[in-house]
Amino acid sequence: MKRAGHRACGYGAIILHLGVAQAAWQQLGGTPDKAAASMAIAPRMLPAAEVRQSAALGIKSGSGVVVADGRVYAYAAGAPTGVLYCLDADSLTPQWSASVAVADYGYGSWATPSVGAASIVYAADAFLGCWNLDGSARWTATLPDQTVNSSAVIAGSNVIVALFSYMNTRASVAAYNLASGSQVWHMVMLTGTVFSIFSSCTPALDVAAGKGYACCNDVVWQFDVLTGATGWVTRIPGKALNNVMLYSNRVCVVNYDAYAAPAPASNLFVLGATDGALHWAGICGMSDVAPAAQAGVLVHSCGDSAVAPAVTAFDMQTGTQLWQRTDVGHYALLPAISKGVVYAAAGLYSGWDFATYTNLSAVDVRSGALLSRNNTMQGGGTPAVGDDVLYTANNGVVYAYAWVAGFMQAAKLDGRIRVTEVGKDMLKMSATAASAWPAWFTNAITLRVGAAVVLDGVLGTKVNLSKPGKATWKYVSADKTVNAAMTWRLAKQGLTLKAHMKKSSLRGTLPYGTNNTVVVATVTNTLCAGEYAVYLRAIEEVQFTNKKNTVRFKQ
Repeated sequence: MKRAGHRACGYGAIILHLGVAQAAWQQLGGTPDKAAASMAIAPRMLPAAEVRQSAALGIKSGSGVVVADGRVYAYAAGAPTGVLYCLDADSLTPQWSASVAVADYGYGSWATPSVGAASIVYAADAFLGCWNLDGSARWTATLPDQTVNSSAVIAGSNVIVALFSYMNTRASVAAYNLASGSQVWHMVMLTGTVFSIFSSCTPALDVAAGKGYACCNDVVWQFDVLTGATGWVTRIPGKALNNVMLYSNRVCVVNYDAYAAPAPASNLFVLGATDGALHWAGICGMSDVAPAAQAGVLVHSCGDSAVAPAVTAFDMQTGTQLWQRTDVGHYALLPAISKGVVYAAAGLYSGWDFATYTNLSAVDVRSGALLSRNNTMQGGGTPAVGDDVLYTANNGVVYAYAWVAGFMQAAKLDGRIRVTEVGKDMLKMSATAASAWPAWFTNAITLRVGAAVVLDGVLGTKVNLSKPGKATWKYVSADKTVNAAMTWRLAKQGLTLKAHMKKSSLRGTLPYGTNNTVVVATVTNTLCAGEYAVYLRAIEEVQFTNKKNTVRFKQ
């Protein structure tokens, strides 16, 4: 793939090779709310995908992988210590590994790491550790209680982690300074007497509102992210509540009544995020993981030796069950949703928290219809979606399902970003690509420049396939902010693409620098049509000049 050459830069130029702002999956559930959903487009047709795999690293079953800036991070069990791995996102070869001071002789944590802009954290038992992105240790801390299968999450300048005493009679949430590891606050919640040995709750955060949510035994509560101060507290008597997520101003809570009798009447509870009031409860099988959510649909996974595997979908507002599949599911499997497609697998339960996975499946989020399946054991555990690639682990190995990308070359890419003004940005792009006869012109088209979405699954307003050796596709958005066209000519054996985006906001989507700097950065451009009809990719070097809060960029 072409990479443009360097250009001369003026006034104190800074030449940096920055990774483009990619679609990242930085913690359990992808984002602080833990919705486990992305607008990236992972491969829908799994058997047709390019499947890459790491070496056998001993990645812990149940632990999810995280993805950011061209790197994949995963936790491997071991004794006398665990291991945190950093892998190259393309080749899945280890870039570095770091010892995690947690011994795992079979019943240890399957928590997921959390990665931020400059660091990565992991917590298990009474251990909390932080590393720099080059693998060097930053600090470690000893937690006042244990955290078991609960993942630490990065929230601004702090790390937040949920803690539990044996039998869960005492639960708490604590915050530690991300730079130093010093404890910022620690708030304790006394719970009921439901028999549940340890909770697996990873806090869900509303970053904008500064609120967090956690649960344990029969209690769900809201806390202040900066101070830990308790907001509302809701008790659901008789329930061993185990995990939470936040979606559409609702807190979704799951319970794991493994030892309750009689069988629980419900397993999923949906509460108001502002007041903790119960909106509805649904029956879907006990689980250690909260549901995933997108497009108004909650997707819940369950299944172990005592509960039949299932993935169940509910309407978020009403609680109505939309569909259920019994050929996938596991109590430690958090599904991932990629732009309307659910990725889940079947857990083959073999005792306590051990599981291997098979039947990795792509399922329509609204109908539950099976789109495709890889019925081998190549992945399946708690998937993550980053940069249009599906990452998942199984049997100690990390797998990547990637689109088979065609070659595209950006002939021109330039534009303007007004850093302090909204809605006055613009970009222009033209590209060429070799392509077979484009019957895919009749499919919905998605075009991204870096993380800037130019076209989002749109159909052309003018499609002409009637002329021999020529095809055209045109699109103009209703608000006239996007204008795009493609032409394919047999004589030239390829595709010409032109797109113009104006009166939009591009802040945060492209890797420009601060005022009075010039940055040369790598930008990935992608064009996708339909489900495996075509996927084109170009990687270019683009110059970004930021002067007087106006960024001008040019390839």
